[in-house]
This record gives sequence, structure tokens and C-alpha cells, in this order.
Amino acid sequence: PKPPPRKYHAACSFGKFMYVYGGQTEDGESDELFVLDCSMWTWTQLGDVSGETPPKGYGFSLTCCKGALFLLGGKSEGRSIPSASVRILQD
Repeated sequence: PKPPPRKYHAACSFGKFMYVYGGQTEDGESDELFVLDCSMWTWTQLGDVSGETPPKGYGFSLTCCKGALFLLGGKSEGRSIPSASVRILQD
């Protein structure tokens, strides 16, 4: 499914894929992780992530490195998440 409109989300690309995490939707803060296959223009919502489940939130930084997604910082329920808080979303 295509992700609902959002703002203040985190995104990064890796190969032919673009990943989008969190942000603010009309329903509030999100903890959804979507991937866009840029060669087919198809969206997939990814359900399970490895490690500790990230909080709902916005303003994160997301980066891809060696096949893993790293989520850093952000805000949840209006409170800042320490920038030292790094979560691996996929490996």
C-alpha cells in the first residue's frame, strides 16, 4: 500500500530502494516503515524490524549503510530523543 501523506518523516535511498520512516500524518505521529522500489514504482509497508522497535515520531535522521537502516534522534510526543539513540531498522 502507498503510505498516507506525511511531513517531517525520515527517508534514505539504497540501490533501487527508498525507505521512509515515521513523520506526522493526519492521524498523528507514525512508526510506519515503507519502502519504494524505484524500478517498479511500487510501495511496500515493512512490518517487523530487528532490534528495539523505534517509537512513533518525527524529525529523525535515517541513513543506509552496508545493507542496514540506522535511525537517529528525532522527537516523540513532543520530546526530543537523544541523538545518541541509534536504532537498526533492517539488516
